[in-house]
Amino acid sequence: MKLFFVLSLSLLLGGAFISQTGKQQKPTPINTKTNCGESPELNKKIIVYIKANMGKKIGKGECWDVAAEALNKTGAKWDKKFVFGKEINHKKDCVFPGDIIQISDAMMHEEPSKGMHIYDKYGQHTAIILEVKNKEEYIVADQNFGFNKRYLNTHPVDFKKMVQGSVKFYRPVK
Repeated sequence: MKLFFVLSLSLLLGGAFISQTGKQQKPTPINTKTNCGESPELNKKIIVYIKANMGKKIGKGECWDVAAEALNKTGAKWDKKFVFGKEINHKKDCVFPGDIIQISDAMMHEEPSKGMHIYDKYGQHTAIILEVKNKEEYIVADQNFGFNKRYLNTHPVDFKKMVQGSVKFYRPVK
């Protein structure tokens, strides 16, 4: 019964529990260097745009508005739908801050805490990578997710916890 309640509550609230206490995670300093070297120039411009707009509502407040505005403001090419540049394989290719992820029908499973399983639900969601922890863990910038509804904020994403759905990674291109 507890599992059903927590999952239902999570879905009803529109996504995720950011932490057990419901507190927002403080943004971490943004570093454009990774184990792969320096981020591409276009990615750096996207990160500058994100930093300048943190905490603000972008567009209508939808998640994909962040990527759309960042790509448009930096002169990047994209299909004006959900292909945000050149698709890359995050398990094989280098991932940089400024790359964009498109998550579809995904569910993340958190380890049980006090006997309760926590699930984060992503119907269709777009986010921009701010920090690369490793090939599966990232700090992302997005809006219209979890408790941070219609303004740009950050939170961690761990794809090792994905139990269903898919994710695509895109590199912005001119």
